[in-house]
Amino acid sequence: MDSVAPKTPVVLVHGMWSTPETLAELKQKFVDRGYGVYVPRLPYHYDLADMTPERIEGLKCSSIEDYVSVIGKLVSSLDTAPILVGHS
Repeated sequence: MDSVAPKTPVVLVHGMWSTPETLAELKQKFVDRGYGVYVPRLPYHYDLADMTPERIEGLKCSSIEDYVSVIGKLVSSLDTAPILVGHS
């Protein structure tokens, strides 16, 4: 019997002023097709209702390097290089 290779993992990256929840519908489409999907939260990106003064200050000070670090750590933790999908 032939074994089916697992599908390549998918990493969805939300845009600035956004949250992982904005990609929920897209994530579900990949999940429905058998993909393992990761949707990390970029540093200090929360819904407006959840933005505290500390988070607002953190967002002001965060940089593209911070975002790359978060995504890089996730990608490095996976067994297989993922499909990376960015949304902005």
